[in-house]
This record gives sequence, C-alpha cells and structure tokens, in this order.
Amino acid sequence: KSEGFGNFMLWTEVTNMVCVEPVSFYPYAVAQENLSEGFQILPEGGATFTVLLKI
Repeated sequence: KSEGFGNFMLWTEVTNMVCVEPVSFYPYAVAQENLSEGFQILPEGGATFTVLLKI
C-alpha cells in the first residue's frame, strides 16, 4: 500500500537486499519539453509519503 505517490519500484544489485524506491514522477510519461510539468511542488509544511509492506 502506498500514499502520496502513484507507484514504487523494487530493485536489487545484490542477493541479500531489496530496495523500495518511491516513484513520484516518471519522466518518460511526458514529452521531454514538458518535463517541468511532471514534478510535485511540496507545500511549505512538507508532505508525507508512505509505503506499507506486509510479509
């Protein structure tokens, strides 16, 4: 379950670790000349992004 962003990516470079990386903006989803339109501008108080993993 995630909140604050649409997706997350799981990846690893070693056999004993998995990295969970939130994806708040995927640059290939917009044309290159519109890259500045895809980023989130956070409010002054900040924002909360959450990932819940159940094992």
